Amino acid sequence: MYDFRIDILEGSAALEHVPSFARAQVEVFAAPPWRLRWYEGTSEDPKSAVGFHTWVAQQDSVYLAAFAGDTLAGFAVGLVLNEEVIRTLELAQFGAGVGDYYFLVACVLPAFQRKGLFKRLVAERMELAHAKGCGTLWVRTHVESTTVTSTYCNDHGFHEVTRYETVDYGFVTVPRVVLRKNVHNGET
Repeated sequence: MYDFRIDILEGSAALEHVPSFARAQVEVFAAPPWRLRWYEGTSEDPKSAVGFHTWVAQQDSVYLAAFAGDTLAGFAVGLVLNEEVIRTLELAQFGAGVGDYYFLVACVLPAFQRKGLFKRLVAERMELAHAKGCGTLWVRTHVESTTVTSTYCNDHGFHEVTRYETVDYGFVTVPRVVLRKNVHNGET
């Protein structure tokens, strides 16, 4: 069993780790069920993993970087939604609003999967969202990602809002599920 260390990274501290986050995302999301064609790229290329994480790190986001020793084992990132993020990530169509919390990306590298790290990252992001006082929490994932949907729905009280298909990175059609938890009205 690994003894993972989880660091909270914001702003410039998150930017320093963008290349590592990008490499992890390219590797993890190339596999089933996602099969996305992310590429590392540069900070100037918004469609690349480096460009995406550079933008995310500049959006008042919070990264949880999990390490096994000095090795990145996985990461998760969340943020309080603002108008730019809602527009860029096309979240208004689901009812997301300014001040809601969005669980953006979480990935665990293959060597560290099935060791409880994903569930730990989700639990810590839940604590961060609670600390921010956000009333509505959002996540979306591939419809076949049963680990993600089970963790959020069964362990944390999220409910399915909708399913849809989108053309994602690398022009791959991806079936997605959107999950929500409304904290203030007692939705559990």
